[in-house]
Amino acid sequence: MNIKIYGTGTSGHQMVYVTLQRYLEKAEIQFQIEEINNVDEFLRLKIESIPAILVDNSVIYTIRQNEGFNFSLRKALFHILKEKDFGRLTKVVIPFDFSDASLNTFYFCQRLLTGNMAVLQLINMEKSNAIVGVNKLIDIQQERQTKLTEFGISLSNDWSNDLLNAPLIDTEYKECLTQKETILNAISGNVNLITLDSIEAVDIMYLSDTHLPILIVPPKARFKGMKKVAFYIDGPLPDLNDLAILNNLLLQYQVNIHIITTLAIDENVQKELSAKVKNKLIFHQQDFDPKINMDVFKLQSDYAFNLISFSRKNDTMMSKIEQKDKSIKMNNVPLLIL
Repeated sequence: MNIKIYGTGTSGHQMVYVTLQRYLEKAEIQFQIEEINNVDEFLRLKIESIPAILVDNSVIYTIRQNEGFNFSLRKALFHILKEKDFGRLTKVVIPFDFSDASLNTFYFCQRLLTGNMAVLQLINMEKSNAIVGVNKLIDIQQERQTKLTEFGISLSNDWSNDLLNAPLIDTEYKECLTQKETILNAISGNVNLITLDSIEAVDIMYLSDTHLPILIVPPKARFKGMKKVAFYIDGPLPDLNDLAILNNLLLQYQVNIHIITTLAIDENVQKELSAKVKNKLIFHQQDFDPKINMDVFKLQSDYAFNLISFSRKNDTMMSKIEQKDKSIKMNNVPLLIL
């Protein structure tokens, strides 16, 4: 991708350059950026205001001044990244139907991902009534697509000064899409996390075959600014696959991990277990600081009940549970299923 930034070296010009560079590097998209401050070039391309961005010598994005600066930069950034399907940016899918539950899930994830250069993909799941006739059905579909698009735009307007730190919002309308189809679509679309508003929304055993983390956000769950995950293990070390997912969570969502075990272990064994887990993580992530990101707690026999209790008492945002356990009660604690 070839990018030219037209400007005169102002603070706005530099903000455009730095923002584009950070996002493109994070997305692992190959790019070249050239800065042009020759006024004759501005006139030749009939650029009405600066700074401006030219992408692959075809599309020009002008960045507004003053109050519209962040919004127009974010809009340009979105379109540039979408051309490459957002590269390797963290992508989170939310099945969305404008219900209170799906809105709550969205706002929870929006705050979770703020500052992480991530993408929230809202997939509309409203079903149309085919009885109304073909022409009326098309009108309904277009109306819902417009509603979804306008909702995404309104979210960008609401963040004001924090706009560039908020996750990018991508919207997609698919008629009569079930949640299982949404998951299958996410798997084929290089998605990192799927969010649902109920553990009953899909069959848990079905989810175990997706190889994707599933975040369940209960309707009354609220994001409290904490980023902690209570991670349960029932052996001397976590499953290696789960450990890899855990490490990705540390990287993508900047969370603190609490390792919880029901094993009857003394303090020395607990320290040894903690050290082994830390070494495994450090092997994958060189800048991981285990003193900040790792704690080991011991719970008694009923891990599902104790995980929820621990999460509520310690403002833990998510709890890792076994996929086979369908009886766990949510109690407004978001659950992470690996």
